[in-house]
Amino acid sequence: MRYPIILHTDDQQQFGVTVPDLPGCFSQGDSIESAVENAQEAILFHAEGLVSGKQTIPLPSEIDISDFHQDN
Repeated sequence: MRYPIILHTDDQQQFGVTVPDLPGCFSQGDSIESAVENAQEAILFHAEGLVSGKQTIPLPSEIDISDFHQDN
């Protein structure tokens, strides 16, 4: 299962990550690569927390590429 993530940055040096399908799941990194790796770990940790709390893990939403945009 792969969850869509949103990468954001203000300075092109620090990258934040949010996971829209998992409220409260977020991460960051000093590069895009590390931000994505850290997001994968955050998703696993978040899912483990949901399971231990006997909550349902939401399914990932479909990605519609027409929703993609880049702010300049």
